[in-house]
Amino acid sequence: MLAKQSGMGIKWVLLLAWMAAFIGDNIGYLIGRWGGKAVLLKLPIKPVQLIRMEGFFLKYGAGIVLVAHFISILRLLNGVVAGSMGMPWKKFVFYNLVGAALWVGVWGGGSYFLSDYMAQLINWLAKNEGYLIGAVIAVVMLGGGFWWWRGRYKKR
Repeated sequence: MLAKQSGMGIKWVLLLAWMAAFIGDNIGYLIGRWGGKAVLLKLPIKPVQLIRMEGFFLKYGAGIVLVAHFISILRLLNGVVAGSMGMPWKKFVFYNLVGAALWVGVWGGGSYFLSDYMAQLINWLAKNEGYLIGAVIAVVMLGGGFWWWRGRYKKR
């Protein structure tokens, strides 16, 4: 949104954000590859659990690397876990490239291109604030009533 307001070139913002995400995850991968396994072995994890984790990551690792960019804690640990689990570097690089591009495209490009509509959305929310608060209260009350009724019904 700041790129839109300041006239900064969105292409450069997106490119730098993508490079930062990609390079940061690759540094994490190297950390995981060189020292991650030793750290995992020091944790109270049984060898059987570690083998299961490795098998799970071998099976679903590509999808995890791709989706991890959109989940906060996974975004931070993405590369370290992939390196620790022994994911092949070329495979990691490919899915990290795509995942970082999708993440930057959604958050960077999305906010840039939708920033014109944010003022309209904020105005609409301000005009309909009372209705929205009422709707939230109604949903909470209905949910609470259903939860109470269900708990009472199960006891019989």
